[in-house]
Order: sequence, then C-alpha cells, then structure tokens
Amino acid sequence: MASQDEGSNPKPPPKPAGPGAPRRTGSAFDLQPLASKPAPRSPSVTNLRAAQGPSRPELTPVTGRALSQTSARGFPPVLTKRPDALRKHLLTSGFDDEERTQIDAVLGHVQRIDHEPDEAPAGHGETYDGVTPADEVSSTDTWKAVNAPVQSRERRRSAQVLRTVIDQFAVGHNPRYTPESPTKPRAHVFVWDVSRAMSCEVPHFFAGREGSLSQTVDWVRREGPVNGWRRLDATTAAAAADGGELVLAMPRDVRKCLVAVVRPGGLDPDGHPRVASANAMRGNNLGVLEVLARPIEYYGHR
Repeated sequence: MASQDEGSNPKPPPKPAGPGAPRRTGSAFDLQPLASKPAPRSPSVTNLRAAQGPSRPELTPVTGRALSQTSARGFPPVLTKRPDALRKHLLTSGFDDEERTQIDAVLGHVQRIDHEPDEAPAGHGETYDGVTPADEVSSTDTWKAVNAPVQSRERRRSAQVLRTVIDQFAVGHNPRYTPESPTKPRAHVFVWDVSRAMSCEVPHFFAGREGSLSQTVDWVRREGPVNGWRRLDATTAAAAADGGELVLAMPRDVRKCLVAVVRPGGLDPDGHPRVASANAMRGNNLGVLEVLARPIEYYGHR
C-alpha cells in the first residue's frame, strides 16, 4: 500500500529555506563566488584559426618586378587605374637598368649619374657645338625621360658646365623638340630635359599625365618657390647663369605661356641675357627679346 500511495500521490514541492538555512548547490541557476570558478582562458591564435577554418592566403606586397607573377596568382595588380597614355607603355624600360619598368621612365624616375663630392660633374671635358645633339638626348618619345651625358649638380656649378649641358641638347636641330603643331611648341620638354641634367627637375607629368607648356609655366610660378626656385631680375639672372645656375625666362603676362633657358655670357646691349629656346622660335643662342615679349621675369635655381 505504501508503494501505491507513493506512486499515486506526488511529493509536495520543497519549502523555501529560511533565512538561516544552508544554501542548496547543484542548480544551474546557482551563483558561485568569483573565486570558486577558474578564470576563462583566452583562446590562442591557433585555436581561433582552427575554429574559423582554413585561413586565407597572406597577401604579399606587390612590386613592379613581381607585378605579372602576382597577377597570375589571382591578386589584383597595384596599378588598377592607369591613364591611357601610361597603359600602353607598361613594358620593360629601354634603359640599361633591367629592374626599372616603363612606368618609371614615364614618371621621370630615370637613374642619374651620382658623384662623390670631390668628383667632377658627369661629362666634364666633353664639348658640343649646339648643332648636333648627343645621341642619348635625341629620342622623339617626349614622354620618356632622357639621361643626358653631361650633367651638373648643386654646389658644383660652373658657367662652362652649364653651357655644355645646354649645347648637348642642340635645341634648334634636335627632332625631340620639333613642335607638335604651329601653336604647340615643346619648350616644356626642353626645360624638363635641361632641368633634369642640372639636378633641379621641373616636372613634366602632372597627376600621371604628360603635362603641357602652360602647366609647366604655372608650376614654376606657383610651386617653384617652395622647390628652390627664386625670382630674379635681368641683371641677377645673367650673373646667376654665369655662376653655372639654371635660370628660366618667361613672359610676365600669364596669358603668354612661353619659357626659355638662359645661357651664360652676360647681358646683351638690350639689357637682357641670351637664351636657348624651343618655343615657336627655336635656337640654341638667341636674344631673349626675339623669343619672349616684354616684360620678362626670371627664375633661378642654385
């Protein structure tokens, strides 16, 4: 009978414990003191990777040298958006350094000849007549920087070196400076080449595109002063050129986009120095007033 009563009459629920009664343990809702539970261990990187599944392959930095190999593995190339003018030239550079790509040449990153402080400038002792250009500077690819055989650098200037630097380009006969059209001279290309040879480059590319003559002139006026260019008058400009510094001459009128390179040799009777020009009037040794209209301003770089 006792077993039947126990089966038919369920046990009443336990009475709540009084204030002094001991606390029950074992329930999932019981709170344990913090000290009674061990601190959770931080999962290791290995465990996390195991939980997340196979890791993705590491992306290695892409360089110009490994561009084609990386692209073959499925990763996007670095240069995903290139101007049309650059896209067709992404080939191996025509220069001797096989590590350099065509994009380096387009942007003007061509290795120059570096010298020790006591070493003479590159091409010291060579002479040019200003009529026959050096083979190294005769390329008609105006987007491609040239490495002139005669170069100068800051704090190693002289009138003779500057004269030779200018003469080697033979601006009046060099096909590189043949005007694109009667209204589109290539004076800016000439200034780019000479300034590179003088180690004070006036840029030829702006936002990845080959610049124009007007952009070059604007850069000299606006950006030149923070890049070592200072404004000069005619007398100071002639003196600076006689000291071997690169000096540029431009019309003061901003609507007239022209630029020429001042030659050493002092002032003409008109009170202005002589210049080499790739403007509409091309020549290696011209009077500045033959090329540019007054008033004229000068910018020099030590």
